[in-house]
Amino acid sequence: MVLLLKNRIAIGDVRIILESAGDDNPAAAHGFAAAAGLLVEIDERLPRSVLRCSFAARMQSRRNWRQPEDEHNAHVEAHRKNVAAAIEAELAWLEGKREEPEWPAFPANPARPRHRFVSAREREIQTVEEQPEPVAYVDYQGAALWLASAASLCDVSKRPWLRDIVKSYTSWTMVANGAELEEDDDAESRPREWNDAFFKLLAKCLPGLTSAQIDKVALEPVSALPDESFLDITTVFLREVDGAYFNDCTLHDSELLHVRSALAQRLMKTRGWERHVRDRSKRIEIHLGPAVAVVLFNDYGHFQPAKCYLKPKGVERLTPFLPLLEEVAGKGTFLLVAISLLNLIETAPSAGHLPLIVGAGLSWATTISDDKEFWVDHGVGRRLCALIEAILTLDSKLFQSQQALRRDADNLLAALVRMGVAEAYQLEDKLRLLQ
Repeated sequence: MVLLLKNRIAIGDVRIILESAGDDNPAAAHGFAAAAGLLVEIDERLPRSVLRCSFAARMQSRRNWRQPEDEHNAHVEAHRKNVAAAIEAELAWLEGKREEPEWPAFPANPARPRHRFVSAREREIQTVEEQPEPVAYVDYQGAALWLASAASLCDVSKRPWLRDIVKSYTSWTMVANGAELEEDDDAESRPREWNDAFFKLLAKCLPGLTSAQIDKVALEPVSALPDESFLDITTVFLREVDGAYFNDCTLHDSELLHVRSALAQRLMKTRGWERHVRDRSKRIEIHLGPAVAVVLFNDYGHFQPAKCYLKPKGVERLTPFLPLLEEVAGKGTFLLVAISLLNLIETAPSAGHLPLIVGAGLSWATTISDDKEFWVDHGVGRRLCALIEAILTLDSKLFQSQQALRRDADNLLAALVRMGVAEAYQLEDKLRLLQ
């Protein structure tokens, strides 16, 4: 239909396309993914109309089996009339007969707190009243499919209307992820598919914003979420922000550093982070692991070990972020932090990485001084020595006796020798030969 529309624009054909988007079955989103660029060429307003009609169709009537059939059918009919009215409004706008319609407002979907143990005494004191489920609900999985299908259009410099989607659905998204829950609560369930699509779009909308605007539209709402929601969203959002910096080159150093600093500071205040630092666990919680990894430029999860996602050219651009990485590594005295940092620096070690490597190694040696499994079995000590040796090969002047880092490097190697890292003893011999 879109290919035919390119040859001859007829409002009747546009109606068929909008009705396809407004169908209760979201399968037409797959066609939209293939044809979105062509729709822009025909009329740059068409993708907006398609998305708004699709979102209107995703607000459906919940089936309650205690409800009379006639009442349910009435709700379904009202839903279809609302979708039809949305299609008519879009057609009138495309014909120049009215102003651009608003983005459909999703019905509220507040997150429920995860069930906790309640004593008999507490049950006597506090009676929990179950609220009836609302008649209307959002098929957020279908809405996510449509939003993800618009990925090829996500260039905010060409299509500033993408920010209108973020503005229209930020509040709904945050509430659905637990923004209204108590501080120590976590959401029982979250709209994961919608989160993936929405926060990827949010990352694409950051270029061109000031730090204060980035705080308002992204960092403050995300940081205010409960821990598990924050961790899951950070994994998706920060990965996409890195793509805007390293791949698209649409973000500046200062903007990415601002985003990463805010999210890293919030990460280090989560209960999971504090528990892992205290227990020095070799295992990692399912929500915490991917977020820790992405802060250190690694992918992790779904049975995949931590792996750096930057190429050597990307690692060469890390200089503005080294102090933040050193802070995270110094405070993160557990295995995944060490593995992720080593993965990152091993991609393309350079002389500028020496303070980070030595500083992180000394922090770990101070707090994990008696853990052979950490240093030897998992190879952290051996990999640290290999990195120091690689930097020694690149620039031996950094290790001369008068250099500030020489004493720290000697202290680190001495600690590694005491912990049974054979490579540290060999590296000490090489450093003794330097003046």
